[in-house]
Amino acid sequence: MNLEFDRRNSARVSLQEFCSCMERLIDDELLMQYSVISMHNALQGYMTIYLRDHDLLDTWKKDHAKKWEKTEYPKMLSTEGKYQPKKYPQLDLFMELFNKVFGGKDHNVERELVDALNEQRNNFIHFNTDCFSLEKQYALGACAEALKAIMFIANADRRLFDCEEEQQEFEALYEKAQGQINAHQPPNK
Repeated sequence: MNLEFDRRNSARVSLQEFCSCMERLIDDELLMQYSVISMHNALQGYMTIYLRDHDLLDTWKKDHAKKWEKTEYPKMLSTEGKYQPKKYPQLDLFMELFNKVFGGKDHNVERELVDALNEQRNNFIHFNTDCFSLEKQYALGACAEALKAIMFIANADRRLFDCEEEQQEFEALYEKAQGQINAHQPPNK
């Protein structure tokens, strides 16, 4: 049996996982690591859906896009269920995707905080020491900014959702994520 994954579902599930980790932070603060990773994955998913719906090539690194620009989709990307990583073009770097989505648009998303989320996620995924530390409020701020970026994308292009029910589910999930972030802010915020 093959499991089929798609960006829309991965972005939604990542946002759900962010909420799940945040709910359990009270019992285990180290789940902040997975909150950061989940929020990063959610934002990356929504950015690539947005870009893909405008031009699939915008989601890929430039040299890969050039190689694939005359390819018939999705037929040429089909692997018939076999793992063939060299067959797929590579997704562009996270902050390059951010620049493609947010560059030249009027928004109030702070690039520096989104970049901080990206750095935090990269540190968690790639750190090779015995320990790693992170200031919780800084991580929460980066996650809050990513959530703001996700809502900006959702408001900018309703094609992110296949139907009204999917949009309503997203909005409820967004509110839940925002509530989780707010619940972990210090009392004076």
